[in-house]
Amino acid sequence: MPYFVVLTYLVIALLAWGSVIVLCASVPRWRGALHYAWRMLAGSLAGFLLANLASVALGGIPILIGLAAGVRPEDPASQVVAAFALFGFFLGPLLASPLGFLGGALFGLHRAWDVRAE
Repeated sequence: MPYFVVLTYLVIALLAWGSVIVLCASVPRWRGALHYAWRMLAGSLAGFLLANLASVALGGIPILIGLAAGVRPEDPASQVVAAFALFGFFLGPLLASPLGFLGGALFGLHRAWDVRAE
């Protein structure tokens, strides 16, 4: 369920970044920022994907381990598996998506600064 919310905001953010890139490319005074803008867009998309992959892994791997170990619903370990699944599949995307997006944008900005410095 949280992916409906998260993906909506991702699309809005990507459209906003795309608009900024188009503005930077079309306004001659802003062309110097184009180098930074597209790297920040690429970094934010990669950060979003990596953060959500980690969130799905946090929820899915304990389920797979529980299935392989034969954990039944009445076992006490099933509560631990359910807690990891709840955090990984429901709360994780709500927390990890914005952090991954912003962290990726900062990484892209840092990479752009490094390339400009060389």
